[in-house]
Amino acid sequence: RRIADLNSEMDAKELVSELEDRFSNPPTSVITLIKTALLRRKAADLGINEISQQGNEIFVYKDNFEMDEIKILDKDFNDRLRIGKGKRPQVIVTINSSGPLSAAEEIVSSLYKIKED
Repeated sequence: RRIADLNSEMDAKELVSELEDRFSNPPTSVITLIKTALLRRKAADLGINEISQQGNEIFVYKDNFEMDEIKILDKDFNDRLRIGKGKRPQVIVTINSSGPLSAAEEIVSSLYKIKED
């Protein structure tokens, strides 16, 4: 329940710290679960409907991508970014060596820059 209620990086750090105090180093699967919950929360705040992986690509779906969102993604991901064709607006980013979760976190963080401005 606490993981599902995470709202910020600070909440996540506090939870990890609490888990470390109780159980020493939490397993990687628990850390991944915390990161995923925080990613979902941030994505929902941005109006992202879905994030999925297909092969070596991350697909991000929204009802509408604003031009400033496309511009910042283009700046941050350059040759790794494609605008998808299909029934739902989507951007597609090729996963680099950091892995799929990190790639999804990078995309959401890039879009969050606009929200913070």
